[in-house]
Amino acid sequence: MSVADTRLVLRSSEAVTPRRWVAVVLALLLTPGLGFLWLSRPRLALRWFLFAPVLIAVLVTVYILDFEYLKNLPYGFVYAMLVNVAGTLHLASLPPRQPGAVRPRWYSNFMALFSLPPLLAMLAYGVLTVAPAFRMPSPAMEPTLTTGKPFLVFLAAYRLMEPKRGDVVLYRSMSDLGEISRVSRIIGLPGDMVAMRNGVPVLNGVPLSRDRLDNYPLREGARMSDVPCFLERLPEGTGYAVLEQMPGGAGRFDNHPAYRVPDGSYFVMGDNRDSARDSRDMLGVGFVPRDHLLGKAIALKLSPETGARWREWWSAVGL
Repeated sequence: MSVADTRLVLRSSEAVTPRRWVAVVLALLLTPGLGFLWLSRPRLALRWFLFAPVLIAVLVTVYILDFEYLKNLPYGFVYAMLVNVAGTLHLASLPPRQPGAVRPRWYSNFMALFSLPPLLAMLAYGVLTVAPAFRMPSPAMEPTLTTGKPFLVFLAAYRLMEPKRGDVVLYRSMSDLGEISRVSRIIGLPGDMVAMRNGVPVLNGVPLSRDRLDNYPLREGARMSDVPCFLERLPEGTGYAVLEQMPGGAGRFDNHPAYRVPDGSYFVMGDNRDSARDSRDMLGVGFVPRDHLLGKAIALKLSPETGARWREWWSAVGL
């Protein structure tokens, strides 16, 4: 074989041997399965594709069930990152195959040409539009958002859709310290008449329906207390849990006349009614203009009724 033929064979071998560093990047930043798929290792790719979602599903289930003895464990994204690191180490430790022995299969080429750009685009879009680093700084939205726990915020939500009653929103507001961010629930839309009567919101002349739930263990600093909890429902049927730390009518904002929500603004309230500053405080917060809405908050928890049924089932099977 001539020198020219030898060079041609080497170049051909390099051309068909998948680059390992690309697989490492895919495994670390996205998921190990993609890295193994890039290296034409379909069986290993399938194992990691199945393992990662199962682990994430278990972690999400544990989180939304909100067991007291699991509250101090690290959050799910820590485990997801550990899975990616473990998969990357596994991938990097694979012995190299002989040059030219690995010819990329059709699925490797398909992924390289079609799957990678959309995945990177979705990752970039997720980073820009979903902010998982927000933590609830106060008990104003208990029990929906637990103090100190993270929640997601879909920052592009109200560029894509209209706000609706029941949405939990992150918005800009003024305080004694200047502009700050608050989290509350939309109760009134533009044109609605909103009043408070003995602690119960009255929307367009009709009090919102309420059902009594079990007391909620509310922690404020080192103090733990059982607080009356209610399932409140909007006219659309949306239900959510609210807390009443003081008897109906005794709270600072438990009674006020009807206010008409101006066009382009919203009336918001915290779910922990006696610990929240929201639109009921007309001098401090007031109505929230549309352009002050920063995004839609997403609480990774079950509704009160569904959560209770899951916990009952979980206890019944002895887990």
